[in-house]
Amino acid sequence: MFNWLNVSMTRKISGLSFVLLSFLFVVIVYSAYQSQRIYKEMHEVAEIDVPLSEVMADIEMLQLKQHLLMESIRQQGDVFFSDQSLQEKSIEGFDRFSAQLAAQLDKSTEILRTGLGFGSIRIKLLDHRSLIQHINLLHQHRIKFDHLVDDFLKQGKQGFSTSWPMLELQDKGLDTQTDELLRKIDQLTINVSAAVESQERHFVVMNAVLGISAFGIGTYLTLYIIITF
Repeated sequence: MFNWLNVSMTRKISGLSFVLLSFLFVVIVYSAYQSQRIYKEMHEVAEIDVPLSEVMADIEMLQLKQHLLMESIRQQGDVFFSDQSLQEKSIEGFDRFSAQLAAQLDKSTEILRTGLGFGSIRIKLLDHRSLIQHINLLHQHRIKFDHLVDDFLKQGKQGFSTSWPMLELQDKGLDTQTDELLRKIDQLTINVSAAVESQERHFVVMNAVLGISAFGIGTYLTLYIIITF
């Protein structure tokens, strides 16, 4: 303490100026680092999680159209196999559903693999990887559903008593798996968004603390110089 009082004014001012500049340097470096980190996390939400949610919304619409088609076939009963044009339209509807569902699932897988491959996914990495496994499981359900549709159409009227119950059961299983995948994506999006928001709050608090500290040192340095002179 006495040594500090006895040193020259120049050394005192130099020391305080160094501390002030150090604080300012820390503020700048920390701000740049956190800004880049927050940008990458927001990029993850915009480029990974939001597109996945949009894909799943499209899949839900496909499922709805599929339910309407199956309900139409169920209500017609044996008449369905007596109308060739109706069978052709139904087959076309089933094929379109399978192709569009496969395309949407492949699209979601590509989004995830691209994000994982380029390091865009930084939050909940394991959860994003588990989504790929769930999508592959949906693919398996889709393929099994296609096989059951073929069996149903080949068996003719007998298909309503043999293949149709299994077809409806498989359709419900496909719905369940789709809903579960959508729930996981929604929850993952919420968790990632919460993590980004937490980082932003932490960034604001730390910047405020460092800024106030730098302001305090600068004010003290200014008052000291004024008083000394």
